[in-house]
Amino acid sequence: MSLADTIAKVRSGVFQIAFANANDEKIGGGSGFLANDFLITNNHVYAGHLEAHRVWLRRDDMPPNEFCVFSREDFTERLVTGSQTYDYAVLKVPEICQNADHRFTLEVPATRRIGDAIALLGFPLEHDNLTCHQGIISSFYQSDLVSVIQIDASVNAGNSGGPLIDPATGVAFGIVTRKATGLSQLFAQLRNSIQSNIAVAQAAGGGIVIGDVDLVQSIVVSQNQMLATLAEIERQANVGIGYAFSAEHILAEPCMQG
Repeated sequence: MSLADTIAKVRSGVFQIAFANANDEKIGGGSGFLANDFLITNNHVYAGHLEAHRVWLRRDDMPPNEFCVFSREDFTERLVTGSQTYDYAVLKVPEICQNADHRFTLEVPATRRIGDAIALLGFPLEHDNLTCHQGIISSFYQSDLVSVIQIDASVNAGNSGGPLIDPATGVAFGIVTRKATGLSQLFAQLRNSIQSNIAVAQAAGGGIVIGDVDLVQSIVVSQNQMLATLAEIERQANVGIGYAFSAEHILAEPCMQG
Protein backbone atom coordinates (compact mmCIF):
# COMPACT_ATOMS: atom_id res chain seq x y z
CA MET A 1 0.00 0.00 0.00
CA SER A 2 1.34 3.44 -0.88
CA LEU A 3 1.78 6.07 1.83
CA ALA A 4 -1.01 8.12 0.27
CA ASP A 5 -3.34 5.10 0.45
CA THR A 6 -2.31 4.46 4.04
CA ILE A 7 -3.09 8.05 5.04
CA ALA A 8 -6.47 7.88 3.34
CA LYS A 9 -7.20 4.75 5.36
CA VAL A 10 -6.12 6.01 8.79
CA ARG A 11 -6.65 9.78 8.80
CA SER A 12 -10.08 9.69 10.49
CA GLY A 13 -8.36 8.24 13.55
CA VAL A 14 -6.10 11.28 14.11
CA PHE A 15 -7.29 14.27 16.13
CA GLN A 16 -6.19 17.80 16.85
CA ILE A 17 -6.23 18.71 20.54
CA ALA A 18 -6.43 22.48 20.99
CA PHE A 19 -6.64 24.44 24.22
CA ALA A 20 -8.52 27.75 24.21
CA ASN A 21 -8.79 30.67 26.59
CA ALA A 22 -11.97 32.43 27.70
CA ASN A 23 -12.02 34.33 24.38
CA ASP A 24 -11.87 31.08 22.39
CA GLU A 25 -8.33 31.86 21.24
CA LYS A 26 -5.92 28.96 20.88
CA ILE A 27 -3.17 28.93 23.48
CA GLY A 28 -1.55 25.63 22.57
CA GLY A 29 -2.24 22.01 21.86
CA GLY A 30 -1.07 18.81 20.27
CA SER A 31 -2.26 15.69 18.51
CA GLY A 32 -3.91 12.42 19.45
CA PHE A 33 -5.17 9.22 17.86
CA LEU A 34 -7.78 6.53 18.43
CA ALA A 35 -6.91 2.99 19.50
CA ASN A 36 -9.33 0.53 21.15
CA ASP A 37 -11.91 3.36 21.28
CA PHE A 38 -9.58 5.40 23.49
CA LEU A 39 -7.94 8.70 22.62
CA ILE A 40 -4.18 8.39 23.00
CA THR A 41 -1.94 11.44 23.41
CA ASN A 42 1.12 12.57 25.37
CA ASN A 43 0.78 13.16 29.08
CA HIS A 44 2.44 16.55 28.58
CA VAL A 45 -0.28 17.47 26.05
CA TYR A 46 -3.11 16.24 28.29
CA ALA A 47 -1.70 17.89 31.42
CA GLY A 48 -0.68 21.17 29.79
CA HIS A 49 -2.45 24.51 29.76
CA LEU A 50 -4.38 24.07 33.00
CA GLU A 51 -5.39 27.71 32.65
CA ALA A 52 -7.42 26.89 29.52
CA HIS A 53 -11.18 27.28 29.64
CA ARG A 54 -12.00 24.86 26.85
CA VAL A 55 -10.54 21.99 24.89
CA TRP A 56 -11.37 21.46 21.22
CA LEU A 57 -11.06 18.07 19.55
CA ARG A 58 -11.41 17.77 15.80
CA ARG A 59 -10.46 15.74 12.76
CA ASP A 60 -9.20 17.50 9.68
CA ASP A 61 -12.27 16.46 7.69
CA MET A 62 -14.44 18.55 10.00
CA PRO A 63 -15.12 22.19 9.02
CA PRO A 64 -12.48 24.56 10.50
CA ASN A 65 -14.92 26.07 12.99
CA GLU A 66 -16.52 22.77 14.02
CA PHE A 67 -15.17 21.05 17.11
CA CYS A 68 -16.12 18.66 19.86
CA VAL A 69 -15.89 21.12 22.74
CA PHE A 70 -15.19 20.23 26.36
CA SER A 71 -14.55 22.31 29.42
CA ARG A 72 -11.00 21.97 30.75
CA GLU A 73 -12.39 20.19 33.83
CA ASP A 74 -14.45 17.75 31.75
CA PHE A 75 -11.47 16.92 29.56
CA THR A 76 -9.32 16.31 32.65
CA GLU A 77 -11.88 13.85 34.00
CA ARG A 78 -11.76 11.75 30.81
CA LEU A 79 -8.41 10.25 31.81
CA VAL A 80 -8.48 6.45 32.10
CA THR A 81 -4.78 5.97 32.74
CA GLY A 82 -1.47 7.62 31.91
CA SER A 83 2.17 8.01 32.79
CA GLN A 84 4.48 10.97 33.22
CA THR A 85 7.52 8.69 32.86
CA TYR A 86 6.40 7.23 29.54
CA ASP A 87 4.58 10.43 28.55
CA TYR A 88 1.21 9.07 27.50
CA ALA A 89 -2.41 9.61 28.45
CA VAL A 90 -5.33 7.31 27.61
CA LEU A 91 -8.71 9.02 27.60
CA LYS A 92 -12.29 7.83 27.15
CA VAL A 93 -13.99 10.30 24.83
CA PRO A 94 -16.88 8.46 23.08
CA GLU A 95 -18.17 11.68 21.53
CA ILE A 96 -15.29 11.80 19.05
CA CYS A 97 -15.63 8.17 17.99
CA GLN A 98 -18.75 8.96 15.99
CA ASN A 99 -17.97 9.04 12.27
CA ALA A 100 -14.32 8.24 12.96
CA ASP A 101 -13.98 5.06 10.95
CA HIS A 102 -10.41 4.18 11.87
CA ARG A 103 -8.90 2.77 15.06
CA PHE A 104 -5.15 2.32 15.03
CA THR A 105 -3.66 -1.08 15.74
CA LEU A 106 -0.81 -0.76 18.24
CA GLU A 107 2.25 -2.99 18.07
CA VAL A 108 5.49 -3.32 19.98
CA PRO A 109 8.30 -2.35 17.54
CA ALA A 110 10.20 -5.58 18.24
CA THR A 111 10.83 -6.33 14.56
CA ARG A 112 11.59 -2.76 13.52
CA ARG A 113 15.16 -1.95 12.51
CA ILE A 114 17.34 1.11 12.09
CA GLY A 115 16.74 2.34 8.57
CA ASP A 116 13.10 1.19 8.38
CA ALA A 117 10.71 3.72 6.88
CA ILE A 118 8.30 5.55 9.20
CA ALA A 119 5.63 8.22 8.92
CA LEU A 120 4.04 10.45 11.52
CA LEU A 121 0.70 12.22 11.49
CA GLY A 122 -0.44 15.22 13.48
CA PHE A 123 -1.27 18.90 13.66
CA PRO A 124 2.04 20.77 14.01
CA LEU A 125 2.33 24.47 14.80
CA GLU A 126 -1.37 24.64 15.73
CA HIS A 127 -2.47 24.28 12.11
CA ASP A 128 -5.96 22.90 11.52
CA ASN A 129 -4.81 20.72 8.63
CA LEU A 130 -3.56 17.19 9.16
CA THR A 131 0.11 16.87 8.24
CA CYS A 132 2.21 13.83 7.33
CA HIS A 133 5.99 13.64 7.53
CA GLN A 134 8.06 10.63 6.62
CA GLY A 135 11.58 9.47 7.32
CA ILE A 136 13.46 6.54 8.81
CA ILE A 137 14.25 5.08 12.19
CA SER A 138 17.62 6.53 13.19
CA SER A 139 18.16 4.70 16.45
CA PHE A 140 16.67 2.73 19.31
CA TYR A 141 17.85 3.33 22.86
CA GLN A 142 16.82 3.23 26.50
CA SER A 143 16.47 6.44 28.49
CA ASP A 144 16.15 5.20 32.06
CA LEU A 145 13.00 3.02 31.82
CA VAL A 146 11.77 4.40 28.51
CA SER A 147 12.21 2.68 25.14
CA VAL A 148 12.92 5.55 22.76
CA ILE A 149 12.72 5.55 18.96
CA GLN A 150 14.82 8.30 17.38
CA ILE A 151 13.56 9.27 13.94
CA ASP A 152 14.89 11.28 11.03
CA ALA A 153 11.69 13.18 10.21
CA SER A 154 10.27 16.66 10.68
CA VAL A 155 8.75 16.97 14.15
CA ASN A 156 7.38 20.31 15.30
CA ALA A 157 5.45 21.66 18.26
CA GLY A 158 1.93 20.26 17.93
CA ASN A 159 3.05 16.87 16.59
CA SER A 160 3.27 15.67 20.19
CA GLY A 161 0.83 12.85 20.84
CA GLY A 162 0.45 11.78 17.22
CA PRO A 163 1.04 8.23 15.99
CA LEU A 164 4.32 6.93 14.61
CA ILE A 165 3.25 4.48 11.92
CA ASP A 166 4.41 1.94 9.38
CA PRO A 167 3.82 3.80 6.10
CA ALA A 168 2.78 0.60 4.30
CA THR A 169 0.31 -0.81 6.84
CA GLY A 170 -0.72 2.10 9.04
CA VAL A 171 0.11 0.14 12.22
CA ALA A 172 1.20 2.46 15.03
CA PHE A 173 4.24 1.35 17.01
CA GLY A 174 5.12 4.59 18.79
CA ILE A 175 3.78 7.89 20.05
CA VAL A 176 5.55 11.05 18.87
CA THR A 177 6.87 12.82 21.94
CA ARG A 178 9.31 15.60 21.17
CA LYS A 179 11.85 17.07 18.79
CA ALA A 180 15.43 18.11 19.27
CA THR A 181 17.69 20.59 17.55
CA GLY A 182 21.41 21.14 17.64
CA LEU A 183 20.63 24.70 18.69
CA SER A 184 19.04 23.75 22.02
CA GLN A 185 22.09 24.68 24.11
CA LEU A 186 22.57 27.96 22.24
CA PHE A 187 18.92 28.86 22.78
CA ALA A 188 19.31 28.17 26.51
CA GLN A 189 22.45 30.29 26.74
CA LEU A 190 20.85 33.20 24.90
CA ARG A 191 17.72 32.97 27.05
CA ASN A 192 19.81 33.04 30.23
CA SER A 193 21.72 36.08 28.94
CA ILE A 194 18.54 38.00 28.19
CA GLN A 195 17.03 37.09 31.56
CA SER A 196 20.21 38.32 33.26
CA ASN A 197 19.92 41.64 31.41
CA ILE A 198 16.34 41.99 32.63
CA ALA A 199 17.32 41.21 36.21
CA VAL A 200 20.16 43.78 36.16
CA ALA A 201 17.87 46.44 34.70
CA GLN A 202 15.13 45.76 37.24
CA ALA A 203 17.64 45.87 40.10
CA ALA A 204 18.77 49.29 38.93
CA GLY A 205 15.22 50.59 39.25
CA GLY A 206 13.72 53.42 37.24
CA GLY A 207 14.35 57.12 37.28
CA ILE A 208 16.65 57.49 34.27
CA VAL A 209 14.32 59.44 32.03
CA ILE A 210 15.07 61.07 28.71
CA GLY A 211 12.11 63.02 27.43
CA ASP A 212 9.12 60.86 28.33
CA VAL A 213 11.06 57.58 28.14
CA ASP A 214 12.17 55.65 31.22
CA LEU A 215 15.34 53.99 29.93
CA VAL A 216 15.27 51.12 32.42
CA GLN A 217 11.68 50.20 31.64
CA SER A 218 12.44 50.52 27.95
CA ILE A 219 15.29 48.01 28.31
CA VAL A 220 13.06 45.59 30.22
CA VAL A 221 10.32 45.80 27.59
CA SER A 222 12.74 45.29 24.70
CA GLN A 223 14.43 42.33 26.40
CA ASN A 224 11.06 40.68 27.07
CA GLN A 225 10.21 41.14 23.40
CA MET A 226 13.47 39.40 22.53
CA LEU A 227 12.52 36.51 24.83
CA ALA A 228 9.18 36.15 23.06
CA THR A 229 10.86 36.20 19.65
CA LEU A 230 13.46 33.67 20.81
CA ALA A 231 10.70 31.35 22.04
CA GLU A 232 8.98 31.46 18.64
CA ILE A 233 12.24 30.84 16.75
CA GLU A 234 13.05 27.91 19.03
CA ARG A 235 9.53 26.51 18.62
CA GLN A 236 9.84 26.44 14.85
CA ALA A 237 13.50 25.44 14.57
CA ASN A 238 13.65 22.05 12.91
CA VAL A 239 16.60 19.90 11.89
CA GLY A 240 14.65 16.72 11.18
CA ILE A 241 15.31 14.98 14.48
CA GLY A 242 12.42 13.65 16.51
CA TYR A 243 11.69 11.15 19.23
CA ALA A 244 8.85 8.75 19.86
CA PHE A 245 8.22 6.46 22.80
CA SER A 246 7.56 2.81 22.04
CA ALA A 247 3.92 1.68 22.03
CA GLU A 248 4.94 -1.14 24.38
CA HIS A 249 4.41 1.16 27.35
CA ILE A 250 0.79 1.91 26.35
CA LEU A 251 0.08 -1.72 25.43
CA ALA A 252 1.05 -2.77 28.96
CA GLU A 253 -2.01 -0.98 30.35
CA PRO A 254 -4.91 -3.32 31.31
CA CYS A 255 -7.43 -1.18 29.42
CA MET A 256 -5.54 -1.88 26.19
CA GLN A 257 -5.63 -5.64 26.62
CA GLY A 258 -9.21 -6.12 25.42
